[in-house]
Amino acid sequence: RSMRAILFTELGIEPIRYRRLGLALGYLQSLLIQPDHRVVRDAFTHSLHLARSGHATWVNDLRSTLSKLPIPVHCTVDELTDADNLARLRKDIRQSCEQSLTSDIQASVRVHLLHNRLEFREDGQQLHTSPIITLRAYLDVIKVPKHRHAFTRLITSSHALSIERLRYEERYRSPIPREWRLCRFCRGAVEDECHALMVCEAQLTLVCLREQYWME
Repeated sequence: RSMRAILFTELGIEPIRYRRLGLALGYLQSLLIQPDHRVVRDAFTHSLHLARSGHATWVNDLRSTLSKLPIPVHCTVDELTDADNLARLRKDIRQSCEQSLTSDIQASVRVHLLHNRLEFREDGQQLHTSPIITLRAYLDVIKVPKHRHAFTRLITSSHALSIERLRYEERYRSPIPREWRLCRFCRGAVEDECHALMVCEAQLTLVCLREQYWME
């Protein structure tokens, strides 16, 4: 679930179930402004009467779908007939989407680099709130495709470091506890992303590359 969540939070793509709900509310809003003599308006009014009586209708299907979201959104039949309430529903659906994606990422041990993310403006000032669903700047800033691919693999824990490679069971080996997934060079700490990039000094080539990176 956390890997699917990254697709939406990093690319600015809305999950399809939320996208479909947005389209359904847009259609509902167009029904509310139809004149009374239109057939589609009569059909909608009839659907509302059936929904209030507890029958299976398009209106009740919409309410049911809203209530089954990961972060449920509840509404009555009457609230679906008011334009102001539709605006509130759109906001609640957006919040449900963002909270669901945030929960999936925060609960994952694989993407701890994305936990409690900080975002900065172009002038270097930190933003007070980080957008959950947006096209991330690094996808445009990192111009070389191989570099962009490597960076994406790093933040999504799809790399060859011990913290990831020893996480899973293999044919002749059981999963290794996190505290035993030691650095292949220093053997003194867990080989995770931060240790490999910023801390380990047991490998001269790595130390030189790190110094060059900080200088640039």
